[in-house]
Amino acid sequence: MATTKADRKTEPRGRARRTLQLDAAIYRRAALERARRAFGDLAAIEITRQGRNHVLRFSGMRSADAQRTVDEFVNYALACLVIGA
Repeated sequence: MATTKADRKTEPRGRARRTLQLDAAIYRRAALERARRAFGDLAAIEITRQGRNHVLRFSGMRSADAQRTVDEFVNYALACLVIGA
């Protein structure tokens, strides 16, 4: 299950942050790393492990596109799992 929240930390005007938690039993680290490389031009993405979850921190995204960027990242990571990345 994925949970997302908007971060209210300081970000330049017009930019946004998001934090996402993904179940590590479902999302393999390799798939998340592949997705991070693919989305590197859209956001800075930090991946850490916290208990049974991967915690992803997105920053530097255009505010208008922030939620869509996170949603598409999750879709891409899931596709990487399906094709065995």
